[in-house]
Amino acid sequence: MKLLKRIALIFAKVLLGFVLLIALLVGALFWHSKNVEIEYKQYSTLKSGDGSHSLIIEVGNPVLAYGPHSVLITIKNASESEVVVAKKTKLSNDGARIDTNNINTHWIDTDIAHVCIRGDEQKDTLMVIDVQSRTITEIDEQC
Repeated sequence: MKLLKRIALIFAKVLLGFVLLIALLVGALFWHSKNVEIEYKQYSTLKSGDGSHSLIIEVGNPVLAYGPHSVLITIKNASESEVVVAKKTKLSNDGARIDTNNINTHWIDTDIAHVCIRGDEQKDTLMVIDVQSRTITEIDEQC
C-alpha cells in the first residue's frame, strides 16, 4: 500500500511539473506575440487621380506561424509627405503569402479611397477612407 501511495505521489509531482511547464511555454508565447516589433514592408502605393495624396499599404509578417498578417494603411499628402490618416488592421490568411486577392485598393475620387481586405479566415472588410474628414470606416461587406 505504501508503494502505491509513493508511486501516486511521484506521478502527481511529474504531472504538476508538466502542467507548469506547458503554462510557462504558453505564457512566453503569448508575451512574445504581444511584444514583438513587427517589421513592415511596402506592399503597394497608389496616387489619387489628381496626385495630391498617396495611399500606402504596408504588410508585416505574422508573429506566429499561420497567424494573422499586420496591415498598415496610410494616406499621405503628396506635396508635404504629411500623414493624413493611418490605421493598423489584421489580415487572417492562414499564414499564406499576401497577394492581390487579399488586398485591393482604388480611389473613388480625389478624396475617397477604398481598401478591401480579404483573408481565408475572416469576412471581407471594406475600408472607406475619407481624406477630407481624416477618417477610416470599416464595413463588413463583400468586396
